[in-house]
Amino acid sequence: MTSRDGFHYKRRDEAYLKPVKERNWWYGECYTAYGLAETKSDIPGAPNEISFYSDENYRVENVNFRRYTVRLDGFFSWNADAKGGSVLTKPFTFKGREMELNFETGAAGYLRITLTDEEGKSIEGYKSGNLFGDAVERKIRFQGDLASLAGKPVRLLFEMKDCDLYAYKFTGEE
Repeated sequence: MTSRDGFHYKRRDEAYLKPVKERNWWYGECYTAYGLAETKSDIPGAPNEISFYSDENYRVENVNFRRYTVRLDGFFSWNADAKGGSVLTKPFTFKGREMELNFETGAAGYLRITLTDEEGKSIEGYKSGNLFGDAVERKIRFQGDLASLAGKPVRLLFEMKDCDLYAYKFTGEE
């Protein structure tokens, strides 16, 4: 279950936490411990991640806790498979001079961003070109000055192939 405001919840049918090994599922198995913690990655040079803990061997053996990790802002994503897909946001305004993304692509995948007007027509100078890789805070460069669009209604068109887009934000002083 997830909620953005703590009052309205959305329940999803898909499992979020899947077992790491074959085992029997008992009532009470896979309960998560309270809270999330930002922790350093075990991989040198990798960004921090979110850790959470769950019990295992409930009612069978000695109960243990296993640490699971997820990328920062990695609970949900806009996802496109190898066939590709796109997302056009609702109109919004932003503050800032720069845009940062949290995304990952497969080796043959990409993410492309176009800033559009309220009707969805692309704004000249604001196409990112193909982006690929795995980054939590990738700064995106456009030919145009992003600060010149601050405070004006825009939409974002994300075109993706074999890609997960977890988050985007606008940063920097105006």
